[in-house]
Amino acid sequence: MITRDQMGGVLGDGALVVGDVGQDLGRIGRVFQDASSDQPPVWMTVTSGEWDGAEVVVPLALARLVAGRVSVPYSIDDVRTAPRAGTEGRLLGRQHEADLALHYGVGAPDSPRTWAYAAVTPSSVHRSWRLPCAPGSIRVLRHELRPFLDVTALPGEELDDIVLAACEAAANAVDHAGTTTGSFHVSVAVEGERICITVRDRGRWRDPVPGTGRGRGLLLMRSLSALTVTATPEGTTVTMGNRSAAGGSWSFRRRR
Repeated sequence: MITRDQMGGVLGDGALVVGDVGQDLGRIGRVFQDASSDQPPVWMTVTSGEWDGAEVVVPLALARLVAGRVSVPYSIDDVRTAPRAGTEGRLLGRQHEADLALHYGVGAPDSPRTWAYAAVTPSSVHRSWRLPCAPGSIRVLRHELRPFLDVTALPGEELDDIVLAACEAAANAVDHAGTTTGSFHVSVAVEGERICITVRDRGRWRDPVPGTGRGRGLLLMRSLSALTVTATPEGTTVTMGNRSAAGGSWSFRRRR
């Protein structure tokens, strides 16, 4: 079984989960353990685009650490069809736990217990994407970025805001490119409760033109995040921070 300390290290490495034949099952969202003891975590939630980013509970009883990832002896279908009710908030319901034990074929608790979410969140997590300049990339980013940010334990509304801002920046990167043959880069750094998302493209910045609707994306990003935009002849860099950590500041810089 994976210890609390080991789980913290896994979360710091990106919280990746793989299945019985090495399939990518997604990323860890939350960890459930006995709040009144030092016992290892017993359940985790896994989020994936395979099931539209929903949280699905998976047992940790038979989990192993393999190359920095959590390996579990379950298939994608096992996880996809697991009971999902009862994971709201910070508690895993007793009946839900019993249903999960039956589904996965693991031992049910000897006595009724309440499992509370353990804030085993990493102090520093990083991830990056290189995506083609095509509209479909925005959907890919949205589905992968939101579950990744769940490790912060920040309020869902705040995470939704910065994900929306990042997707708007990605849409601008696609628009600026003027072609589907190039790519843009997205990098995310989580330091405690501070999130920094950077979107870089190689397109040329186009100033907002009154009456055309151009510039509404910039206003949206300003309202949802702490924002810095840097435009150069080589491309545009948009840097966003979550508002609770960075305030509501914004700036625009043009470098020739």
